[in-house]
Amino acid sequence: MKLITALVTLLLTSTAALAADKGGAPTPAPAPAVVASSPFAGAYIGAHAGYSQLTDESSFNGWLGGAHGGFGIVTGGIYVGGEIDWSLSTANVTAGDGELTIKAQNDWLASARARVGLPMGNLMPYATAGIAWGKFKARETDGETTISDSATERLWVAGLGLEYALTNAVNIRGEWLHYWSDNAFDEGLGVARGGISVKLN
Repeated sequence: MKLITALVTLLLTSTAALAADKGGAPTPAPAPAVVASSPFAGAYIGAHAGYSQLTDESSFNGWLGGAHGGFGIVTGGIYVGGEIDWSLSTANVTAGDGELTIKAQNDWLASARARVGLPMGNLMPYATAGIAWGKFKARETDGETTISDSATERLWVAGLGLEYALTNAVNIRGEWLHYWSDNAFDEGLGVARGGISVKLN
């Protein structure tokens, strides 16, 4: 009987000491912090439309429209991402002297660009630059004989834009882009366009 009493006393003493070591009831783990996601971060696709014009020949102009898609992250308060786009174009010019008629046109433009922006709530100004391609055609005729040629040119592109988040999933934008060939920045194609994008995640 004394042995049983001693064991019970030892058990009660050990339990009290263990509870004291643990500071009483266990402390619940803190809830994970909730981080608000940026309306500009993630993957997206969209559509755009606008107007293009040669900087050194204003009569070469027309409408364009197409699609774009990209991905970006926001780190340290800075947006960093990449985007690709493709646009059909109606830009063209026709000139002649009564005997000879020449028509030049741009059929499409495409680009792969980096984008860097500064998110400020639902608004983000950004800069963009990268490589581009364009399909151009020329046709010459004297009424009897027609000569035509076409080529896909590799170009450079850079520009500025402003994007606004309507919701966490839908953004609208306006941007200006300048396309030019090697060593001919002043003789490029200027594009002003607006667009809408939908986030995929």
